[in-house]
Amino acid sequence: MKNYLFLFILLLGFSLNAFAQETLHISGKVTDTENDEPLIGVSISVIGKPGMGAITDKNGKYEIEVKPYRTLAFTYLGYDTARVLVKEQKVVNVSMSPAKARAIDEVVITATGPERRISVTGAVTSVDMENMKKASTLSPSIVNSFAGNVPGILAQQTSGQPGKDISNFWVRGIGTFGGGESALVLVDGFERDINEINV
Repeated sequence: MKNYLFLFILLLGFSLNAFAQETLHISGKVTDTENDEPLIGVSISVIGKPGMGAITDKNGKYEIEVKPYRTLAFTYLGYDTARVLVKEQKVVNVSMSPAKARAIDEVVITATGPERRISVTGAVTSVDMENMKKASTLSPSIVNSFAGNVPGILAQQTSGQPGKDISNFWVRGIGTFGGGESALVLVDGFERDINEINV
């Protein structure tokens, strides 16, 4: 009886090991939930297995080899990541939803008008107004408030006389604007002297 029990446990161990090593060939299609159109270039990766992955073709189709009970992650720019647990299914079709908060759709106001943030060729920096208000208690000049709060801003106070808190400023170095010219400052589309702007 002990021999039969040992043989049964041994066979069970071999079958479980064979099942654990089995690789599934998964195929499927990735589409957009809004338009039901195929998504090209979606990245499919196996969570916990770096280097294993695939990309959807022009028809939104993909193929990947994966072991059972692994999770596939579907990632695409501007869409929420989708995760699917693979058990024994051979076909995994996924519909991806556009992300609600997308930095890609942010609008930036530039000297030439409003532009989508992704298409702006220059650097864009956001300023925390709470930090600006704290800095304004030390100096009423907005330029002095920029210094230390906005990366790349250099400010130089021209006088130590009380009430003369006006500073010159440069972005990424003194030669940025060329020939001693100052930056063009627009407020609501109109040119303004930056030292006249209240924090």
